[in-house]
Formats: sequence, C-alpha cells, structure tokens
Amino acid sequence: MRVTISRTNNPDVVNPLYNHPRVFEILRCDGAPYPLDFSASITNPENFIFLASIDGEPGGVVEFDAEGAGDYDIHIAFLPKHWGKGIAPRACHMAIARMFDEGARRITAEIANHRAARPAFLIAKRIGFSVEGIRRGVFMRDGKVVDEYRMVLTPEAFERGAAWAR
Repeated sequence: MRVTISRTNNPDVVNPLYNHPRVFEILRCDGAPYPLDFSASITNPENFIFLASIDGEPGGVVEFDAEGAGDYDIHIAFLPKHWGKGIAPRACHMAIARMFDEGARRITAEIANHRAARPAFLIAKRIGFSVEGIRRGVFMRDGKVVDEYRMVLTPEAFERGAAWAR
C-alpha cells in the first residue's frame, strides 16, 4: 500500500474521517455530540493538518494543533479498514518528520487511558513518545472517570525511536 501525506485545511475532507462511527467511538467522551465539528481547528492557520492518502484515497488525518513556542499537540484518526496494517505509524512518522523540519520544538499527545485508545498509545510509543505525566479524572467515559496520559516527543527522541521507519 502506498501511503502519502499532504497538507489540507478542508473540513469537508477531514470531518468525515473524525466522524466515522467507529473512529468517533474511540474519540468520544460521555455527553459528546455527534457528529463533532472540527472546522475551527482544521481551518486555523497556525495548525498543520495532514491528509493521509492510502493508494490515492483519503484514509486518515494527522493533525497538529499549535500550542505556542514551537509546541504542537498531535491528533490522529484513521478509517477502520486501515487499522492494524502499520499505516497510521507510517503516516504519523512522515507528518512528524515534516513538523520537525518546519521547526517544531516538541510534540505532545494526550491519550485517554481506556481500552479503545490503547492502539494510539502503542503507536505513540513506537514513534518515540514518552509518558510525561498522567492527568487524573480528565473526563467521563461510559459513566467512569478516565485518566489521560500526557506524552511528549522531541526531535532527538524521534530520531532514536524512528529507526523502524528507515
């Protein structure tokens, strides 16, 4: 499978990826409306949104929200038909490399500590993210309080963790 990334700011392309029912099930917290509208984030000129295309068809999104001073928070969503094939790590690697080339100082990921988010945690670890801390009781999911891992990636850690992608 050929995986490519390209920058986009088109909510009509990105929103359906985030709002696929099985993707939304991972992203949601109790009380979240459906569908979610990510248009403000997608069209924010300070953010970097990369469309991941698989064999020429939109298959996922890797989003970097500006946090200031060269820091970005990463969000990913991939269609279920691409899960478990190594596509998300490859696309994330390409997008993160571009971000560090653009001058990003560090990238953070906030990943819920629940079963549905476990693949995102494993992808982040594979790429080189390390756990910086745990925020306790951040939100509710299925009536239970859920913690959230705060993970961080620097250019140096990315280089060390990215050996698998070479």
